[in-house]
Amino acid sequence: NLAADVYRALIAAVPGSGTIRGVTTYNDTVYAIRDNAGGTAGVLHKSTSSGWSAITFGEELSFTAGNSSVGDGDTLTQGGVTATIQRVVATSGSSPNIVGRLVITGRAGGNFASGAATSTGSGALTLSGAEAAITLAPGGRYEFRNHNFGGATGTFRMYGCGGVSRGFEFDGTVFVPISTGMTTDTPNYIEVHKNQLFFAFGASVQH
Repeated sequence: NLAADVYRALIAAVPGSGTIRGVTTYNDTVYAIRDNAGGTAGVLHKSTSSGWSAITFGEELSFTAGNSSVGDGDTLTQGGVTATIQRVVATSGSSPNIVGRLVITGRAGGNFASGAATSTGSGALTLSGAEAAITLAPGGRYEFRNHNFGGATGTFRMYGCGGVSRGFEFDGTVFVPISTGMTTDTPNYIEVHKNQLFFAFGASVQH
């Protein structure tokens, strides 16, 4: 008990305010969600040797008329505005009419706008409007599941939801909100079964 007390005292509190909203382990690293100091947003923190480190989220962009050459890691360009594409989320269609969302980071040169854009190589797509910051609403109670839906080494990821924002996927670097199409897209519960991801919205269950 004395040893446990000593080691427990060495663990710094997760920064922020209010209660801890959720804790999980992914790839042998502990993550925790807590509201920021002002209680205006949730923050995902990573445990490191030097303490808790806040995860920086990227921005989202919706697009249409995308082709299959638009890929993760590409540079997105529209006029003088550029950004790195962290994740391409295709929701419908096939090349050259893919519809979906981009998660971007490192935007420079201003804001994106509705209209044609290109990516590294021969990538082409039409942006639906300006980018929007990815955030977590304050409050909630988070649940998590880790699973590999792709079967490759790099596709083992964390999935979660908290009842206040969209569910999400996280690979240790890229945070990707999952849009289900629900009018109020704030799932309360999450489960993985037979290689499918399930969200519960009150009495409604979706996979």
